[in-house]
Amino acid sequence: MDRTAEWICFEQPLNERTRSLLRLAVQMQAGAVVQARFKAYGCPSAIAVGEWLAEQLQGRSLESLRLSDFAAPVIRAALEIPEDRAHCALMGEDAVPWLDDAGLPAR
Repeated sequence: MDRTAEWICFEQPLNERTRSLLRLAVQMQAGAVVQARFKAYGCPSAIAVGEWLAEQLQGRSLESLRLSDFAAPVIRAALEIPEDRAHCALMGEDAVPWLDDAGLPAR
């Protein structure tokens, strides 16, 4: 793997009310995510969201992804997140718009 490939990072500030934090980093090469990593702090649902996002991103080209793939209802359904933990899915939804700057199609 090319160690000079570009890393794009996102860090969400700590949510004082829910005590949750999510950091995502993706390594881009030739328009594709070659590595995706996460660091999450909070309840098990928050950690699951970070892991799910990293799994969904890794190995895919930007052209194959859509922001709608990461909407809170999609995340909640995929992980079976209960209503009282819906904020975790919203945290995941908020984490990916920065990919738009990297060329992710908005559809």
